Amino acid sequence: MLFDNFKNTLNIKNIILPSKFQEKIDIINKEKLDIAFFPDIGMSTEFYFLSYIRFAKAQFTSWGHPITTGNDSIDYFLSSKLLETENAQKRFSEQLILSDYLPMYFYTPTSPKTLIDKQLSIKNKYFCSQNLIKVHPHFDEVISKKLKEDKKAEVIFNKDKEEIKSKKLFNKFKVC
Repeated sequence: MLFDNFKNTLNIKNIILPSKFQEKIDIINKEKLDIAFFPDIGMSTEFYFLSYIRFAKAQFTSWGHPITTGNDSIDYFLSSKLLETENAQKRFSEQLILSDYLPMYFYTPTSPKTLIDKQLSIKNKYFCSQNLIKVHPHFDEVISKKLKEDKKAEVIFNKDKEEIKSKKLFNKFKVC
């Protein structure tokens, strides 16, 4: 019912937004959006402030941060019955939409199976699937402690598309 007005008008378009804030607003407004989706409100100052502007008939957020935004311009929060409590709606300023599935998808890492089998017998693997930008500096202590306690430990992080973030994190733990 929510998407009935939109289902026959699907048009996907990629737009590179300029660096100037007002130019971003002008370009987005010109698109006359039906839906605006803000997956990570709070991870970027600019997108945080953009989320307060009514760009579309319906505006959504989801599990970039798993809490309400408190933002009157965001209408809906996409989550899952698997993650929310029975009375979860009380904690959200947005209308909570609960799916039967998790609101995210993780791809299976690609690696030769024989290599994985060989390494599993040698190392104790620990995987942190979080986006590197969200890895809090206090978590460094947890990782360092694990690497010092478990001499067979290998901690696996996702590689960031911005190589500098990956290198910065990986270099912290080379000496452990």
